[in-house]
Amino acid sequence: MCISHLCIADNPVFDICKKQVCDVIVDSGYTGTRVHVYTLNPQTFNQDKKLIQIYEKKVKKSFTNIAPQETYQLFDELFSEFPKFRLDTYVYATESYRSLTYTKQKEFSRYIRRWFRTKPNLNLREARNLSGQEEAFFAWLSNYFMHYTQLKDKSSIGIIEIGGGSAQIAVNYQGISSWSEIHNINRLNGFDGKLIQLWVKSLHSFGREKMSRDLSCHAPVSIVNCVKQISVKASIEENYDMNEIQNIIEQQPRYTTWYGLGLLSYVGNSPLYHFKGAYTLNQLLSSGQQQACQIAPEILNEKKDPFAQKTCFNSAYIYTLTHKFIGLPQDTVIHYDTREEGQGWPQGIMIKRYIAY
Repeated sequence: MCISHLCIADNPVFDICKKQVCDVIVDSGYTGTRVHVYTLNPQTFNQDKKLIQIYEKKVKKSFTNIAPQETYQLFDELFSEFPKFRLDTYVYATESYRSLTYTKQKEFSRYIRRWFRTKPNLNLREARNLSGQEEAFFAWLSNYFMHYTQLKDKSSIGIIEIGGGSAQIAVNYQGISSWSEIHNINRLNGFDGKLIQLWVKSLHSFGREKMSRDLSCHAPVSIVNCVKQISVKASIEENYDMNEIQNIIEQQPRYTTWYGLGLLSYVGNSPLYHFKGAYTLNQLLSSGQQQACQIAPEILNEKKDPFAQKTCFNSAYIYTLTHKFIGLPQDTVIHYDTREEGQGWPQGIMIKRYIAY
């Protein structure tokens, strides 16, 4: 690769792609765009279930904050370190695309395909909008893949993901009613051969960025006051039958293991807190009050967290959505990943593509 007549070698992290399968997955969300590169051996994957993310990069541009004509600049920046040899590439847009008009979506699509036609090293296999239901399903599948061997009941996994523009829920449906009477049910066989009935839901107006607008929830403030503000706004914007969601949650066994993605993982890893891979909703509320909401802004600015000022709102919002609206008990334990590797829906897409159930 050459920049301003200075030629440098390809990034060595891609060397493994010369020996085994590497797939590139682009995730364009509400606040930015990420590219993930995963590698696996298709011949042994169903036995060893070894899937590795070898590369990840994020840029702040997304389809919500650029014009279609700027698509080339977005992808030039995103793929600036990629090797010359050919890699299969899949481009998915989430809430950023769902919020656009049909005409603008088609315009972006034309620019995306034109850009890839000029890049012989990137074989565009698919470029499309990912529905909220698909986001929820693939995020759940990713966590099921990562954690099912650690659980006594391998089918009892639930996930809650909060992104910039939407929130997703997915959990094994174990209620009394027939699955055919419940909306948003997916049926699949688990890795142990047992049937899983997976209930998924996407809340398009419940993303972090959308819900934080016009709220006075900045430290120093009472976190209870933040919860009240968020509850009022969420009730106004709510276009969903929360009773349906709460009924589904109530029918889940108490031993369901819940995993938090997106904002729930980010807050758990905040240096303002001292969680170690898990927290209860009560702990989050208490820690938010003492370590984020009641701290002077100048002290928050000294923390090793560029988003420390938002931690008060983020904690209050997680509590409000998960407890007051979704209906999880206050003592529910939320597990989150403390590693740097992304384990959300892009990984789930890889698993679905290569795993044999």
